[in-house]
Amino acid sequence: MRVTLVIPTPVLPCGVFEYTATLAEHLSRCPAPTQVQAILQATVLSGSHAHILDRLRSDPTTDLLHLQFGYYLYPPDYLTQILELARRQGWPSLITMHGFRPDMTAHHEIIRRYRIPFIVHSNSMKQGLMACGIAEERIDVLAMPCPDPLPPRQLHQHPQQPPPSPPRLPHQPHQPHQQRRIGYFGFLLPHKGLRELCCALGLLVPTYPDLTATILSARAPFGVSGEYATVIEHTLAEERLRERISWHTGFLSEQQILTELARCAVIVLPYQEHTEIGVSYAASVALASGRPLITTRVSFFENLNGVASQTTSNQPDELARAIRAMLDDPARQATFAAQARSYASHNTWANAAAAHKASYGHLLTHLS
Repeated sequence: MRVTLVIPTPVLPCGVFEYTATLAEHLSRCPAPTQVQAILQATVLSGSHAHILDRLRSDPTTDLLHLQFGYYLYPPDYLTQILELARRQGWPSLITMHGFRPDMTAHHEIIRRYRIPFIVHSNSMKQGLMACGIAEERIDVLAMPCPDPLPPRQLHQHPQQPPPSPPRLPHQPHQPHQQRRIGYFGFLLPHKGLRELCCALGLLVPTYPDLTATILSARAPFGVSGEYATVIEHTLAEERLRERISWHTGFLSEQQILTELARCAVIVLPYQEHTEIGVSYAASVALASGRPLITTRVSFFENLNGVASQTTSNQPDELARAIRAMLDDPARQATFAAQARSYASHNTWANAAAAHKASYGHLLTHLS
C-alpha cells in the first residue's frame, strides 16, 4: 500500500513542506501495525494545484491520501476538487491541519460534507474544529515531533567566533567574559515577535556588553513579511544592535538551524496570539538543539508548560526580565536545557510516524 502526502508548494520551501518530507521519510522506515502491514511506501506529491490534480488523476498506485493542510494552500474550489477526486477513486483520505482559523467557513463546510478525519497537534486546534461542527471522534491529537538532535561532534565543527565585545562604559562593573548569544528562529512575520525581542535586547545591552544574537528569520511568501523586514531594520538601527546581530535571511537546512541554535545560551520565541491557531514547529526545532527555551504563554506553545520558561506577554521589558533571569542563573539554564532534551527525546519523528500509522490503521479498519 502507498500513502500519498499532498502539499501544494510550487516554489518556496516552508515549514509544512519540511514537515511533510520528514514524515514521509520516517513512515517509509517505520514498522507498520497489523492493519496496515501492506504499507510499503509514503511519497510526497507537491507542486502547483493543476500539477497535483493531473498526477492524482493518472495515479494507479495511491491507496490512502493524506493532505497536509493550510488554508492558504487549499482554496475552497481546489479543496473540493481534490476531495471529490479522492472519493471517486475510492481513496481513504485524512487531513493534518497545521493551523486552524475559525473564520474559514467555506473550508469547514467542505470538510463537514466529505466527513474527513483530522490529525492536529494541539487541543486548541481540536476544540476549534469541534466548534465548527467537526465530530470529536474524527480528530486525533498527535504531538508535534522534534527533529533528531545533532551528534555531539557536529556541534563543535566550525565553531563560531563571537564578535569582539564592545568596550565597557565608564563605571560599568566588570563581569567575567562569557558569550551571551540569544537565538531566534522563525519566518519574518509580525505575530512572531522579532521586533519586541530586538527591543528587549536593546534593554539588556547596558548590563551585558558582550550580548549578541543569532536571528534565523527568512521572509515568508506574503507581502506583510517584506514590510516587517523594513520594521526590523529600523528597530536594529534605533537600538544600535546591527553589529551584535547575525541575521540569516535565507533558507537553511534543519541541520544548519540546529547547529546555529546549539551555539546560543538561550532561545527566545516571543509569539503573540494570532488569527490562526497552530503549534510551532520552530519550538520543536529549538528544543532539539538542547538549549533553554523562552516562549510566551500563547496557544502556539500550549504543550510546553514546564518545558520552556514562559512569559505572559511579548513586551520588551518582560522578555528582558526572562532573558536576564536565564543568563544570570546557570542552574536555571541547566534545568531548562535538560527539559528541552527530555522533551525532544520523547517526541521523536520515529514516534510520530508510529502514531500516524496507527491512525491510518484505524481509518482503514473503520472503512472496511
